[in-house]
Amino acid sequence: DEAEEEDVFCVVCAGSTNEGGTVLICNKCDAECHLTCAGLSRVPKGDWLCTSCAPKQPKQPKETKQPNRVESEQAAPAPVPAGAK
Repeated sequence: DEAEEEDVFCVVCAGSTNEGGTVLICNKCDAECHLTCAGLSRVPKGDWLCTSCAPKQPKQPKETKQPNRVESEQAAPAPVPAGAK
């Protein structure tokens, strides 16, 4: 009796990861993801975390232009880095 291979699915596309191709396995929860579904062209060095386990990046608020605002003709001066003279 041969042991049947358990069907495992990609956390991005829900396709089988047993079909071949490179598969990443989350170092935290063991979720599997096709390399291409992770948006990568090669296996990363070190640990890889799925989207559920990766630290969440704070969302940057989108700049919205005010419809009736008149743009200044001159650009504001560039900020001077701290410690610069």
